[in-house]
Amino acid sequence: MSAKPSISQSSKPLKLVEQGDTSTTVVERFKQLYQTLNKETLTLELLNALYDEEIRFEDSLHRIDGLENMFEYFENLYANVNQISFDFHDEALNDDLAFLSWTMRYQHTLINRGHAVEVSGASKLTIKDGLVVRHRDYFDAGQMLYEHLPGLRMVIRKLKSRLA
Repeated sequence: MSAKPSISQSSKPLKLVEQGDTSTTVVERFKQLYQTLNKETLTLELLNALYDEEIRFEDSLHRIDGLENMFEYFENLYANVNQISFDFHDEALNDDLAFLSWTMRYQHTLINRGHAVEVSGASKLTIKDGLVVRHRDYFDAGQMLYEHLPGLRMVIRKLKSRLA
């Protein structure tokens, strides 16, 4: 089998991990990646260590097909992010499927006046041959974005108060 680079469990350089890793190993590499990923550390090689070339990434706002497109999306996404961190909570594994709940904290120059935003969410990962082939994030787009944009902030607060 050919080897693919992977993130090690320490801050050492990438190590080689054989394809066919267990789902548990892939989930640990996923958590390691997102706990260290930012605009300075993002590389195509870093994503390639975890994701298949034909990755399908989806969230509440986007659908991205292919590793290079995912890299470009992340590159644009992280360009104005001053700080980002993930805390992982619960996880469930079943053969080639994993679910992880998380809390993301980020600061973006154009969102919430540059102040930190906290978002709760979950990721569903489909794993094949030691790589993630599908990554679907679930989160409240209002909590992440809309509630923190000037102009929309007041409209959303009024809507929420009327619905409560």
